[in-house]
Amino acid sequence: MRISERAYARDPAIYITGADAAFTLGQFRVADSMLANLEQLCYRCGGYYRIQSMAARQRGDTVAADSLWARMP
Repeated sequence: MRISERAYARDPAIYITGADAAFTLGQFRVADSMLANLEQLCYRCGGYYRIQSMAARQRGDTVAADSLWARMP
C-alpha cells in the first residue's frame, strides 16, 4: 500500500484499502494514518468507509469492519 500511495497519492481508494489491511494486521496506528490521508483528499468520505466496511464484513473480518465503521465521518 505504501508503494501505491507514492504512485497514486491522490486516489482515495489507496488509503481506505490500506487502512483496511492495517486493521486486519492489527496495525491501528498505520490504519489511522491512512484514514487521515483519506480525509485530506475528500471531505466526509463516508461512502468509502461504508463500502470498505461492508467488504471486510463479507470476508469475515469483523475487526476491520467494525474499526472502519466506528471511524466513519
